[in-house]
Amino acid sequence: MKKIILVFLCILCSIIKMNAQVTWPTYYVIPPSTGCDGTWAINTSSTLGSCGMTPYTYIYSPSGCGTSGASFSGDTLFIPLCAVPCNLTIVNASGQTCSCSTGSATGINESEIFKAKLYPTILKRAENITIEFSESTSTKAIQIFDNIGRSVENISTKERVLKHSFASYRAGIYYLSITSSNGWTELHKISIE
Repeated sequence: MKKIILVFLCILCSIIKMNAQVTWPTYYVIPPSTGCDGTWAINTSSTLGSCGMTPYTYIYSPSGCGTSGASFSGDTLFIPLCAVPCNLTIVNASGQTCSCSTGSATGINESEIFKAKLYPTILKRAENITIEFSESTSTKAIQIFDNIGRSVENISTKERVLKHSFASYRAGIYYLSITSSNGWTELHKISIE
């Protein structure tokens, strides 16, 4: 009898397609300044494809904090952002959900006191950038994104001062997402002339 019940439950679960919810972490958030001109980059790398079959339904909370212009580039989902904080729930054709949240992220705030100091923030291609960290005991993961949100380089360091060359980069705006093993994350903007 127990075997019959177990087989029945397995068949029922496969018919209903019961799946656990997938939560995606945020790469970075650029808050909107006018309308919906912000950007939310979401890391789907560890669970890409696990959100199931299309079509997807995108649900934003609060309503209107994101727009329907979502697009994938590699394993990154880019959402045009209208307000922060914003929560996104994606429901697939089978009813499974994938979700993520900006939390209370404020993105780039030039007046904030950062744990990492970058200089110069406007540099020539041949110049090195210097990154000074307020602490040297943790490992810092630095992910560099171009202006449209593509990840272009990853760096890991335990050094208190890091010098890095941008000689191979094209002119433009870049974002450095710095995450420390001590639990802090910052987003910095630089410009290459």
